[in-house]
Amino acid sequence: MPRIVYIISAIAVALVLNNPAWAGESEEEQQIIKTVKETWKKLAEKEVSDGLVSPAGTINAQSSGGLWMNVERETFEAYMKESPDTLKFSPYHINVKFLGRKKDVAYVTYYLVGKIVREGKDDIANYRTRASNVMEKKDGKWVNSGAHYSPLFGGSGVE
Repeated sequence: MPRIVYIISAIAVALVLNNPAWAGESEEEQQIIKTVKETWKKLAEKEVSDGLVSPAGTINAQSSGGLWMNVERETFEAYMKESPDTLKFSPYHINVKFLGRKKDVAYVTYYLVGKIVREGKDDIANYRTRASNVMEKKDGKWVNSGAHYSPLFGGSGVE
C-alpha cells in the first residue's frame, strides 16, 4: 500500500510543477491566441474584429511596404467590404510576451500563410508573412493597437 501512496504523491507533485506558476497569465495568453485565430477566420469572411483593428484604430505597416499608417476601424471595414480581394490566411507559431507592470500589454508574433483570392484576376497563392501585433487589454478584451507585417522567405505579401 505505501508504494501506491508514493506513486500517487509523485504524480500529484508532477502535475503541480507542470502547471504554469501564473495561471491567469496562461489564460490571458490562450485568450490572445484564440483572438488571433478568430481574427483571421473573420477576415476571410470580410469581417473586421478587434484583434485586427481596435475600435480606437491601429497603427499599421503592411507587407506591401510603405510608411506607417493610422488605420481607423470604420475606414478599414468599408475598404474590406468594397475590396474585390479576399484574404484567406491562417496564423502559425503564435507567441505572446506580456509587457508592463500590469501585464495589460502584449507583444504577439506569428506567421501568416495562405492566399489572396482576387476577383477577375489570378489568385496570389504564396502568401507568407511575418506578423507582429501590440495588443492591449481594454474593458476586459484584448484589442490590436499596432501591427507590422513583412513578407517571409519569398512570400508574396499583399500587392
